[in-house]
Amino acid sequence: MASIEILIAFTVLSLSLGAIILITFRNQSIVESNSMSSSALSMALETIEEVRGLATFDFNLVQPIVKTTDGTYERSLEATQIDPFTKQATSTVSWNEYGLSLHVSLSTLLTNPLGYLNGDSCNSIYIDKESWKNPTASTWDFGELGVNGGNGNGFGIGGLSVSNQRLYIGLDAVPSSNKNTIYIFDLPTSSGQKPVYRGATTTAALVSAIAISRNYAFVATKSTVSQLQVIDISDPTKPTIVASRKVTGSSGLGNAIHYHNNKIYLGLTANTSGAELAVFDVSSSTNPILISNGMYEVGHDVNSIVTRGNYAYIATPSSESMTILDILPSSKTFMQRIGGFTSSFYPPDLNGVGSNYGESMFLLGNTMYFGRTYGTNEFYALNISNPTNVLTLGNLNVVVNPNNKNSIYGISVKGDLAFFITKAQFQVWDVSNINSIKPWSQDSTTNTFLSLASLGGSGGPSYCSGDFMYLGILTPSTNRKDMLSIISASPNP
Repeated sequence: MASIEILIAFTVLSLSLGAIILITFRNQSIVESNSMSSSALSMALETIEEVRGLATFDFNLVQPIVKTTDGTYERSLEATQIDPFTKQATSTVSWNEYGLSLHVSLSTLLTNPLGYLNGDSCNSIYIDKESWKNPTASTWDFGELGVNGGNGNGFGIGGLSVSNQRLYIGLDAVPSSNKNTIYIFDLPTSSGQKPVYRGATTTAALVSAIAISRNYAFVATKSTVSQLQVIDISDPTKPTIVASRKVTGSSGLGNAIHYHNNKIYLGLTANTSGAELAVFDVSSSTNPILISNGMYEVGHDVNSIVTRGNYAYIATPSSESMTILDILPSSKTFMQRIGGFTSSFYPPDLNGVGSNYGESMFLLGNTMYFGRTYGTNEFYALNISNPTNVLTLGNLNVVVNPNNKNSIYGISVKGDLAFFITKAQFQVWDVSNINSIKPWSQDSTTNTFLSLASLGGSGGPSYCSGDFMYLGILTPSTNRKDMLSIISASPNP
């Protein structure tokens, strides 16, 4: 088969740098087909430019595109994940001429340096969609992870995060024999192996959530006087607290945390004496500075935080499950509400105390995947392209028996698969048609989703990194022995 192969290699330092073009001809019969080959090249270039634009807007949007044809040209895009922060995209245009099968291929490397800085390390391209119908899990308690002399009793997981091949776990319960609240582990190099314990330290209070950027861990603690703590993790064997901050005028406890572009967004529990959301400048990580006027009174707990551009999205237990704030300091509406989402299906607590609360979020492009606590229609796909007018694209009643186990505590999205952490199950849903969301499981029902009870508890904090989901398995509050589970797709037979 005759072919024309063209390789365009962009530098990996910036998405906007110029190109170095290498053209090679192999076994070619040069024919008078300048017009068709030029058109094919233009099409391939157009696709590459579109992909580069997508990567700049949201790196996770770069996905393979199946072949399409206009009757003359066949177009496709192959996208592969080299590592969490690098993708290779190859645009191919094929056509037939003079009995020859011809094609043009252009390839580019796309990088996501901000993803590294912000801790966004989840591979957004899955290797094999079918293998996620039957995920596998490896689970260990803290004793089995080499902590506390092999005794895992008394440990409760409050938050976890993954960065640079290390796992960070924060505790909301500790045994009397070991008061450390932050633990650091090296991640295994292959599926089924357990993480390797490296070091630990004690924060001023129990931990609700962790965010990592480079050599620092930013911790939300259950304290009214030091809701934010910063830990130097450059030496994992000797993590050291380097800063502690209180949100001025607030008596709330640290409840959620989010790092983005040298800023920490700290969410607190509801309180009557101050704000529940505070923004710190952490350009100097050892000296967090509460931004002037960088606080917002929600009147409710802040359960999770996502940012994009000039806006912050916060999930709360209020009737407005998601509130959108202006976070551009130079704006006249800085730290003011500009939009939000209120479900038409039942207000908070109608289906029982704790029901219908805004709980978890995952932003992909202009679609916010939004999870609520148990009730009716716990999942929503929302169009947030106009933050002043959020539109519902689709919703889903997450059916689990018995009821009250439908709460969606965590959401991640890879291509057209959405991953939910509920109290009872690790769920995988096909969201390729947002108006007809289907269980992606062995029998295409919710019955064969991975049971978390089979792992020894219920769903807790989670974090997606690479091709793995790291999940805290929670045990009864009267006898804490929480565990770590690493979930992955089943290998192909």
